[in-house]
Amino acid sequence: MMNIKDFDIQFELGSGTYSTVYYGKNNKTGEIVALKEMKEFRENCGFAQTTARELKILQQLKHQNIVRLYGVTTSEKYCEGEGNIFLIFEYMPHDLQSLLYSTSTTSLLSIGQLKGYMKQLLIGIQYLHSIGIVHRDLKPSNLLINNEGYLKIADFGLARPITYRECNYNVITLNYRPPELLLGCTLYGSEIDMWSIGCIIFECFIKRPPFQAATEAEILAQIYSICGSPNPNIASQYKFWKNLMPNQSYPNRLNDFLSQCQCNQNLSILLQNLLNVNPLERLSADKALLSSFFTSYPFPFFPWQMVKFQSTLETHIISMSPATPIDSPPLIQFV
Repeated sequence: MMNIKDFDIQFELGSGTYSTVYYGKNNKTGEIVALKEMKEFRENCGFAQTTARELKILQQLKHQNIVRLYGVTTSEKYCEGEGNIFLIFEYMPHDLQSLLYSTSTTSLLSIGQLKGYMKQLLIGIQYLHSIGIVHRDLKPSNLLINNEGYLKIADFGLARPITYRECNYNVITLNYRPPELLLGCTLYGSEIDMWSIGCIIFECFIKRPPFQAATEAEILAQIYSICGSPNPNIASQYKFWKNLMPNQSYPNRLNDFLSQCQCNQNLSILLQNLLNVNPLERLSADKALLSSFFTSYPFPFFPWQMVKFQSTLETHIISMSPATPIDSPPLIQFV
């Protein structure tokens, strides 16, 4: 285990209900790191169950598109009942959310660069799903970006092994949560991540979440009106179907909606297959990577082609909750 004395904690990057992330330096190597302090109850100098579960998953992951865990340490008086656990990660100066909505960076994100980031996201998720892990909290603020052009998936606090046994339906930030979870489905797998990825890809090109509301019922109403009604033979098994079922049969209008947003055919086909209200018909990461969206011009940038962004205090901040998009963002028009 690492020693907390080996790190110079300099300032806070972001804070949430269960953790606070700090910018720090390894005093032995001089390397800049991110220290994630877990604010949880524990017993007998042991790790809390949620932290132990996250740590177990993180220790399995070795991939260029997954944020790297260096190790774990604790406060000096942790075993005396004071302080917390720290997870030590590689430092990533940006996240996708801040790049999309910062006025100083959003205009620099070309179609090729956005395609490159989305391809890296899918490659990372392809790896994650291949080893039997579902993330359960994909959103732009959990996609970190460095100045070498790499996007890396972060925050595995809700990640779980794919077992297809009953799991919590109250996962994934609301704007990125698939309809089956909103309806109370407890038997699911990698397909829930693929809906979130569809929302993220769409958001990259319209500069706002495609579905955005304060309650489950409001989000579902938006999904029904755009993506159509789910198959009642499947959805009727969900816990909240009787309370949240659509009051009429809605057709799938997603293609029309995408046309209004100036999305071209290749992007439209990909999103229609990701934002499918019937989870068993949703694209896998493997199949999404074969989409014509990634094999057509403008081609996805390689990491070395990416525009690099200066690390400012604004882009240092790791958002721990959804941010409010800038007003009336410009659409990126495809040719």
